[in-house]
Amino acid sequence: MVLDSLKTSFGKQDLNGYARIYEDAETLKATEPNYLVERSGAPESEGSEEA
Repeated sequence: MVLDSLKTSFGKQDLNGYARIYEDAETLKATEPNYLVERSGAPESEGSEEA
């Protein structure tokens, strides 16, 4: 999931946003710019979990 934009309204406690949800990390990395992939905290790969 990538959060693209978040906007608030003055005087209200509401937040409107836009997000894109992908099936897997490979599709996310192929579609989105690198800075959005890093900001979203996408996993590097399935096998590289830290101990």
